[in-house]
Amino acid sequence: MDPNESSLRCIRFDRFEVDLRSGELRKNGHRVRLQDQPFQLLALLLEHPGEVVARLEICRRLWQADTFVDFDHSMATAINKVREALGDSAEHPQFIETLPRRGYRFIGEITSPVQTQTQPPIPAEAVRRDGIRPAWRTLAISMVGLACAAAAVIAFRSTLAKAPPAQALTILQFTALPGIETAPAFSPDGSRIAFAWNGDPALGAKGFDLYVKAIGSETLLRLTHHPSDWIAAAWSPDGTQIAFHRLAGADTGMYVVPALGGPERQLRLTHVPYSIAAPISWSADGKWIAFGDSVPNEMATDLTSNCIRWLLSGGRPRPLRHFPIFQRESRGLAMTTHW
Repeated sequence: MDPNESSLRCIRFDRFEVDLRSGELRKNGHRVRLQDQPFQLLALLLEHPGEVVARLEICRRLWQADTFVDFDHSMATAINKVREALGDSAEHPQFIETLPRRGYRFIGEITSPVQTQTQPPIPAEAVRRDGIRPAWRTLAISMVGLACAAAAVIAFRSTLAKAPPAQALTILQFTALPGIETAPAFSPDGSRIAFAWNGDPALGAKGFDLYVKAIGSETLLRLTHHPSDWIAAAWSPDGTQIAFHRLAGADTGMYVVPALGGPERQLRLTHVPYSIAAPISWSADGKWIAFGDSVPNEMATDLTSNCIRWLLSGGRPRPLRHFPIFQRESRGLAMTTHW
């Protein structure tokens, strides 16, 4: 056999031999099963050793212009089959390297000359009846591809033109109550807001109590009757309970109350200053809440702080093993709790 013909026919690397004419892959002389498209992909990479073969070029080689497939998925499948046949790895490649969003490159060492595979002459009877020869057919396919791309751009711009304009945000007044309304908290479904208000003169005492109001309704539901210096609330994940931190002298502590009204339940008396009274966090299953507690130490300017979690079904509070996160502000220390 002519050596030049042999080099066109067989490509050798490592322990493998690729026969381009028979479409066979052999390892140590034994045939390795490889489907047609993965074999064509391997042959294309071997024709350009050390060079990046673009994804578009692979698509043109493996699929006809009128073929409708998920090219990305099909190409990835073909590459995986080639790597499986060669015992190669995408993470630590010996033969085929992936260049993200660009293509693939054969990085193995070829042990026999590689010549670009040439197309055999096309017999006259293979010329299409309409007289279009292969070169003209390629040009026609390219023009069709450009036309499709232009149509896609036009369609995309048309879609943007038809898209409704972004709606302007409208500010709606939720309450117009006298006094101070503060510390709002949305319910999980977004239909209600819990907040603290100090303007109800019913008991003749000054201070904040906890209220709930549904969006779009004028009905105001009062949940607590203990005017306090401060109240900050947090809804349970199912929206049935509200945990709140109350600052009220000897009654300062953590409480929980039904969101539709009912007796409040004291969880723990605390010694939390105003600067870190707000943070409350429910666990996703609604069985635990986490909150901060601090006790002044011997230095009046410092605090000894713990982040405590509480099992709502009862039991003793359990301090978390890590210190809470503090954020220093101009007015003092602010603590955040996280699950």
